[in-house]
Amino acid sequence: MDLVILGLPQEPAGGVAGWAAGLVDTMGGPGAGLAIALENLFPPLPSEVILPLTGFAAGQGVIGLASALFWTTLGSVVGAVALYWIGMLFGRERMH
Repeated sequence: MDLVILGLPQEPAGGVAGWAAGLVDTMGGPGAGLAIALENLFPPLPSEVILPLTGFAAGQGVIGLASALFWTTLGSVVGAVALYWIGMLFGRERMH
């Protein structure tokens, strides 16, 4: 089911919102997880945009609620572990 049909604007959204909506629309839950993992690694990507769009998609039946919760939680953990390993690789002094 396409997010545009479900009530999002007929014109494609630009920026982060359009990118996140496109990921969820094409990949479903794994797309939301990928967006959240990238949000952990690249601070300019706001979870305040990604998570509400994922919740909206779950509410409209595009993806299941359990899928949204699972994939976004997994994406958050994967992103945090990646940051941890980057910190271990470069060391505390270099990260500061």
